[in-house]
Amino acid sequence: MSGKYPSVLVEVTRGSEVESRHRGEIAVVGSDGKLRSQLGDPEILVCMRSLAKPFQVLPLITTGAAAAFGFGSEELALMSGSLSGQDFQVDLVEKILARLDLSPGVLQCGIHSPLHRPTAQALAQAGLKPLPLHHTCAGKQNGVAVRVMVSSSRIRGVVRLGIADFRSATELAHPDDQRFIEQPALMHVVQQCRKTLICGRQER
Repeated sequence: MSGKYPSVLVEVTRGSEVESRHRGEIAVVGSDGKLRSQLGDPEILVCMRSLAKPFQVLPLITTGAAAAFGFGSEELALMSGSLSGQDFQVDLVEKILARLDLSPGVLQCGIHSPLHRPTAQALAQAGLKPLPLHHTCAGKQNGVAVRVMVSSSRIRGVVRLGIADFRSATELAHPDDQRFIEQPALMHVVQQCRKTLICGRQER
């Protein structure tokens, strides 16, 4: 980084006064991985974190897995975003797992209270504890499960998926994740940000 402050991308105003300014860097990259346009420093290290989720869903579409399992826009949206643990999201996560003939036990994203405060309060009042189904990455983990199944079965039928198999899918050494990072437009960024791609822990 050059030592200059990043460019101001957004100003939030309250009446005629500027309340806050939000800075950042922008790099527009084509499907061939070549830089098309930039604002600021396109080489700055940026950790993708949950921004990687939509790209991790791409193989489900390009391999035909989404169509084979009957996943539409609702399921793909769930897998592409961070969840707040609301009941309708938990229900859809369970439905996807049931369609794959899997149990919630395969989810390796850990446990935290729902980010949706009313849902968290309702669980506490009912004396219930949060589950991996409430995790912000539960949808993405469903997508990982689908990719493992497709990699194992080539969509020739339902394959039982054990927790050990699923854990191997959360490692970047897994062939499916290698196919993900081989997308040219992502390769450079992902190679620099490997430790941020895995939900809940860091790869070193």
